[in-house]
Order: sequence, then structure tokens, then C-alpha cells
Amino acid sequence: MSIPRQKIATLAILDLECTGLDKPRVTELCLLSVQREELLTPTGHPRICNKLVLCVNPVKMIQPEASKVSGRL
Repeated sequence: MSIPRQKIATLAILDLECTGLDKPRVTELCLLSVQREELLTPTGHPRICNKLVLCVNPVKMIQPEASKVSGRL
């Protein structure tokens, strides 16, 4: 007896922010969850169901090169 396969209904997305490129240290961890159907819409802008943001090293300096890579200035 085989178990029926189910489509994935919810996806989790992980985003890491780091201090730099040479010896990076994680400063922020962000987890987002979105519904699969929202990603398949023509607009391409899914609604975020849940969001968790954790500051790991909030006092660490961010190198300018890392800011350019992530787009956060």
C-alpha cells in the first residue's frame, strides 16, 4: 500500500545578513513562510504568512562591501 503524494502547501524562505565578505559573521536571521499558490500567481508578489527576524550580533559593524551585495545601504 503506497502513501499518496501531496503537494507542498507552505514554503519557508531563509535570509541571512552578514558583516562582510572576508570573515563573515551572521548579524540577522530571517525566516518567511508563504503559501505555494501565492508563488504561482501572475503578480509574483506572494503574501507573507509568517515572519521571524532574529538579530544575532546587532552591535557588529557591517562592511560597505557587504551592504552593496545585499542592497542595504
